[in-house]
Amino acid sequence: MGLFGGPNIEKLKAKGDVSGLIKALGDKNPTVRQAAAEALRSIGGPEADEALAARDEALAAHAVIARARDLASDKLGQMKVVGKDIKELESKGYVRALLEVLSSTATDWAVRSWAAQALGRLRDPRAVDQLLGATGDPNWGVVCSAAGALGEIGDPRATDRLKALLTWKPQAAPVGAVREAVAGYRNAPQMSRAFEAAAASEMGQAQAEDVQKAAREALEKLGSQSSG
Repeated sequence: MGLFGGPNIEKLKAKGDVSGLIKALGDKNPTVRQAAAEALRSIGGPEADEALAARDEALAAHAVIARARDLASDKLGQMKVVGKDIKELESKGYVRALLEVLSSTATDWAVRSWAAQALGRLRDPRAVDQLLGATGDPNWGVVCSAAGALGEIGDPRATDRLKALLTWKPQAAPVGAVREAVAGYRNAPQMSRAFEAAAASEMGQAQAEDVQKAAREALEKLGSQSSG
C-alpha cells in the first residue's frame, strides 16, 4: 500500500508492474495518477506507451469539453478558441479525443460538428461507428458534418445509413428558433403564429435539403473510392 492506502507506485515501478501502473492511472488521487504516468514513461514499452497515449488524449478531450461548456454562451467570440483546440487535436492525430468531444452532450453543436469534420479529415476507420451514431444528432449541422466525414473515410459500412439520410427530415419544426430569430419584429401586426409556423417549415425544409445534399456527396465519394 502507498500513502493513504493507495497503490505503492515506487514498488510497482521497481517490480516493472506495467499492468499495476496502468490501473493506477485511474486512481481517484491525482497525485497517484501523475506518479503512475511518470513511472510508466520511465519503464516504457508498447503497453505503457499505449496507456499513456490514451491518457494524454483523454486529458486533452476533457480540457476541450470543459472549455466548450464554459464558452458555449459566446457563439461569436470565445468559441473561436475552442475551434483552435479542435484543430490542435486534429494536428496531433488524436482520434480518441475527437470521438470523446463528438459524443459529449456538454458541448455546443458547433463543437461537435467541428470534431466530426476533423475526424473526416483524419480518415481513421476507428471513427466510423461513432460518426454513424452522430448522424442521429438532434442538430442538423452535426448530421451534415458526420455524413461528410463518413464520405471522406470511405468505409462501406456507412452506405446504408447515408442512403437513409437521403430522406432525412428534422426531428421537430424549430418554431422556437424562428421566434428567437424574429424577436425584433414581435410588435409587427403581421408577425402571427401562422407566420412563425410557416417560417419554421421553410427552415426545416432548408435543413433537410442540406442534410440530403451532404448524404448524396458522401455516397458519391464512397462510390468513387470503391471503383478507384
